[in-house]
Amino acid sequence: MAKSKLAPVRGDPDLDKAQRQFDVILYLIGQVVVAWGEMDDTLIHVLARLSGNRPKAAGITYYALDALSTRLAVIKGLAQHKLKAGKKKRTDLLKLLDRLGKLGRTRNDIIHAVYRLIYDPKPDKWMIKKMVFRSLRETLYRETLAQTAELEDHLEQLSDVRFRLRIFSGLVPTPRKGRRHWMR
Repeated sequence: MAKSKLAPVRGDPDLDKAQRQFDVILYLIGQVVVAWGEMDDTLIHVLARLSGNRPKAAGITYYALDALSTRLAVIKGLAQHKLKAGKKKRTDLLKLLDRLGKLGRTRNDIIHAVYRLIYDPKPDKWMIKKMVFRSLRETLYRETLAQTAELEDHLEQLSDVRFRLRIFSGLVPTPRKGRRHWMR
């Protein structure tokens, strides 16, 4: 008689492998949370630069706004009115803010999902499911396989946007003519 895998069995190599993968996914979710905290700090510096305030004052304003979409709308509005139309710096910043808005929606799906290690008897395999419930979307409930690649891609994209925003806000010096080591 075959063993039932409906309940976890200690020493099951398939379960052990799935648990290790689940641990990696949970680690990456933690990295996403940390990266978004760092993004908040960067956005405060962008807001400070655009509003002409010090970062502490900009931080008070930033955190008084309760959603990323509202924070980005304020920063975007300031960018549209403070930076000259048609200039590359303005165009690039507005594109970065739009890209960040999309990443914010993905972030919500990552952070607010329910992740579970589940045994599926049909393929006789343990898997990690990601369940997302969103009332304002066409599909109310979506269940997919949790993938490390999705999380790694999100982190990479977020890092790229953050780096570019840090350059804009002056947190990272830009290269100058005749200066070889500008990233020190």
